[in-house]
Amino acid sequence: MALPPLTLPINEAARFVGCKNPKQFQREVDEGIWPKPLPIKSRPKRWSVEALKQRVAEMTGIATNAYDSDDPLLDQRLREF
Repeated sequence: MALPPLTLPINEAARFVGCKNPKQFQREVDEGIWPKPLPIKSRPKRWSVEALKQRVAEMTGIATNAYDSDDPLLDQRLREF
């Protein structure tokens, strides 16, 4: 049984959120619509599936901050993500 991926390369991330192509997705990442890729030194860049899902939920008004914590540093890092 295959496990669902936790991260996606740009072409799959673009398709996942409904962008026409990776260039459109990258433009939208640069504009702040979608989260930035994970801060790891891998190639290709990879996006968190959960971060993409969370952003869609925020955009549709479904989600509140699902990552509330008592750690302000963690909260800041997650907002930057």
